[in-house]
Amino acid sequence: MANNASSSFHTDLQPSTSFAGLGVPLPATVILRLPAVKQRTGLSRATIYRKMQSLEFPAAKRLSTNCVGWVAAEVEAWLADRAPAGARS
Repeated sequence: MANNASSSFHTDLQPSTSFAGLGVPLPATVILRLPAVKQRTGLSRATIYRKMQSLEFPAAKRLSTNCVGWVAAEVEAWLADRAPAGARS
């Protein structure tokens, strides 16, 4: 059963109310690490940090001493603001 819970946790992207079937609530915020932000935005690391510095891109959140991440909803909102007018739904 542990394998099923573990594999569904990693492959199921739908919101859930518990963490890996343990009954522990999931956090409301999804954090993206740099490779995911680069892939999602198409921007380079340098461009992301330059835009952060000029307040044109959502700020990274410090997760630990050597680790930062971005709130997925903030990155998605940033992308939505830049979508061509005809591409918005």
